[in-house]
Order: sequence, then C-alpha cells, then structure tokens
Amino acid sequence: MHPPVSPEQKEAMRALRDLQPPTFPRLAKIAGVHVTTVREIASRENWPKLHVPRGTIMQVARIKDLEAAEAERERALALEAMSDPAADVPPGDIGALVIDEMRAILTEARHTGRIDKARADALWSMIRVAERVDGLQPEKGQEQETRSDDELAEILTRVDRRIVELARDYASWLVPGRLDGTGG
Repeated sequence: MHPPVSPEQKEAMRALRDLQPPTFPRLAKIAGVHVTTVREIASRENWPKLHVPRGTIMQVARIKDLEAAEAERERALALEAMSDPAADVPPGDIGALVIDEMRAILTEARHTGRIDKARADALWSMIRVAERVDGLQPEKGQEQETRSDDELAEILTRVDRRIVELARDYASWLVPGRLDGTGG
C-alpha cells in the first residue's frame, strides 16, 4: 500500500504538472523532505542550475499549444481539400492518388514533426494495390494491339462472308438454278 500523499505534496505536484518551475521548495514538498535536503542533494550531485524567468514555462506551453492547434487546422484543411481525392483522378489512375496521399503525409510531417503511422500504412496498402492492378492491366501498346487484333478479326469475318457471297453468285452464274434450289 502506498503512503498517503499530503495536501502540500498534491499542491506541489499539480504546480509541476501545470508547468510551474521545479523550485527547491516545490521538490521538497513532493519528496516530503526539508528544503535543505534537496539543496544538499542538488549540490552533491551537481544538478544544473535552473534559471527560469517568471512565467516563461507557461509561455512555452502556450506556444506549443498554439503550434499544435495551427498544425491541426492545417491538417483539417488538407483533409478537407482531399475529401474526395478520386474526384479529379481518371478511373484506373491509382498512381495519382498514391502521389497525392504521399504529398499530404509529407506536408503533415513537416508541420507536426511526426508521421501518422495509420496513414503511412494505408499509403503502403495503396501502393501494393496499385502494383497488383498495374500487373493486371494491359500496357498501352498491348491495349492497342488487342484492339487491332479485334478489328482484324472483324475485318476477316467480313471478308469471309463476302467471299462466300461472291462464290455463290459465281456458282449460280455458272450453273443456273442448282444453288438456288430451282433446277436440275
């Protein structure tokens, strides 16, 4: 079981949590020892001297809060701009979506100093899907070749029909009445 925490200790801990300077009296209250004990330990262990102008730590905290809020606002704007990234991308152009997402992740990393792991993982998944889709799609030359093969097959079918028509016409001219079923 933990020893009880005095109201003075709670007050000192709260002050540190609120980014008040860690003065010797505050540290002594938290540790539950006399202030001279803390001073002696600091002197013996050669703790660095702390010079904090009044209110400086709170100003630093507020600046960090402002920076975080600004980064969040910029991230929200970027997400809003990318609310439907597929709207401006032609069908099948996953590469453009991957590049847009990569740019968004890098922009966010520049502002926040960290990379969102979930977004990076999602980007990696998009890249793998793009590789699979790219392997399934015919290349531009192959697509044209396939289309040319289809067109060629259609042309050959028409040529075959026309040859058959001409052969029947020629046969009916050579032997009248035999192919049309009228004569003998």
